[in-house]
Amino acid sequence: MYKIISFGVTDIFISGELGFELDAVRKVIPKVNIRCFANISQPEGLKGFFIRPEDVDIYDEYVDVIEFWNSEDTQSTLYEIYFKDREWNGDLREIIQGIKERVNNYYLLGSEFANRRIGCRKKCLKGERCALCDKLVDFAKTLEDSDEFEVYKI
Repeated sequence: MYKIISFGVTDIFISGELGFELDAVRKVIPKVNIRCFANISQPEGLKGFFIRPEDVDIYDEYVDVIEFWNSEDTQSTLYEIYFKDREWNGDLREIIQGIKERVNNYYLLGSEFANRRIGCRKKCLKGERCALCDKLVDFAKTLEDSDEFEVYKI
């Protein structure tokens, strides 16, 4: 990576595995703009790199430019959701391409999701114990299915 930077590269796109090592990437290339597509998850679906609207502020420290992959009309809608509303209370599949399972973002609690994923190094897919994503999704589904939370269902 240092070789590429020595050629005068000013921006790099981050996706896949590097999205889970943003803390290390930022340390290695502090003077290069880091860009990403927030609304695309790689083949791992929910375990792929993406950014939820609620988490944009958390990623500010690591990502300089957030872009959206889609038609121009859809991009303006996503811009509204990510930078004006700053939240999404629906199925993540509606705004993030590549997520296959239904996950109501309203029930994915707090910023812990993003904070833990920024430097998690994808341990869950490398045979190490973590399963944070799976646990949060299971908990979200439990809350959504609970009669006590029916008033808040979308």
